[in-house]
Amino acid sequence: MYGYRLRTWIYRRLILAITFFLTWFTLASWSDNAFEKYHSVLNAALILIGIHFYAMALEHIRRNRELFNWGFRVRFEHVCFFSAFSFFAICIFPLKDSFFPEWLHLAATGLGVSGITFLMLGWYEMWSRGWWLSIIGLGIGIFLLVTAFAAKVPWQVGHGEFMIMLCGLAFFEDIKEK
Repeated sequence: MYGYRLRTWIYRRLILAITFFLTWFTLASWSDNAFEKYHSVLNAALILIGIHFYAMALEHIRRNRELFNWGFRVRFEHVCFFSAFSFFAICIFPLKDSFFPEWLHLAATGLGVSGITFLMLGWYEMWSRGWWLSIIGLGIGIFLLVTAFAAKVPWQVGHGEFMIMLCGLAFFEDIKEK
């Protein structure tokens, strides 16, 4: 293994390690670490996630695979670029910023989650095993994230973020080139 495959393999392991740390050993949400003690760790995770999506868009062997046809073709690389820039935007618009409003961060986060959702649902054939696993995993992650954000529950927003990230990493491991 070398080149792009090795880089993305390393990115996925680093993303897992850093987000595990952010989820289980820091504040309630990854984004709550903005301008706090682990601000640099948060930025490292977001940048690595963005770089991973960017590398997949540029170099994956099936980057030209059509995921959707909505009157125009939406290919794998388009959704990967969209997701990459969404995660870079999360980094640019942190929570607790005095210049940018908080809704920009929330919008970028929603777009990033939408990007990985569209990737997974477009890649797998509808009703297939992969499609169902994606729906269930992302559904659990989004449920954890939204309920922790909106109500007093025993889990934190970071747990939902981590579940969504695990679904994304499992997806990329599943579609990796052999």
